[in-house]
Amino acid sequence: MFTPKDLQEVAFDKAMFGGYDMQMVDEFLEPLTQDYITLYKENAVLKSKLKILVEKLEDYRKQEASMQKALMNAQNSADAIVADAQRKASRILNDAEVSAQDRAAVQAAADAGRSMEDARALAQEFIGKVEAEVYRQLKALRRLKELTEPQQTAAVAAPAAREEAAAPVMDPEVAAVIGSAVEEIVSAAPEEV
Repeated sequence: MFTPKDLQEVAFDKAMFGGYDMQMVDEFLEPLTQDYITLYKENAVLKSKLKILVEKLEDYRKQEASMQKALMNAQNSADAIVADAQRKASRILNDAEVSAQDRAAVQAAADAGRSMEDARALAQEFIGKVEAEVYRQLKALRRLKELTEPQQTAAVAAPAAREEAAAPVMDPEVAAVIGSAVEEIVSAAPEEV
């Protein structure tokens, strides 16, 4: 690919007979060189932005995997809590049946049932919160992916873009949406679980 400098340094040999008019060649090459410089710079900017977006997308994919792993761990923890609560409740109920005459044993069994229900409710609430966070993050990632795909397609369809010499590098609306999506992800990131 020619660089703008290569185009500026092109020199044509003078022909003795029937050669090209040097002034006409220079008049043709000057605007061509300016257009090429503009396109060359725009292409370099678009490549750097594309590289940044690809890196961010990879970071988000890594975050998605870690969130899915956290969700699985939360589910396993919740299952363990429920199973443990059921074992405790079962043990307390058995003890209460053995000593049915003792009112304290009956009360302990009822408390165990309530604590089992409380543990189950806490586990379900925790799972719901983690699921909601993961789905919200996935939604933001999908929205970011949708925003980057048309930008990549536009970079590939460069012949159509050459007709617009002063076209903006990035649509301000797209930049605003990407910015707000990134802020949403960063602001919603969980502290420490």
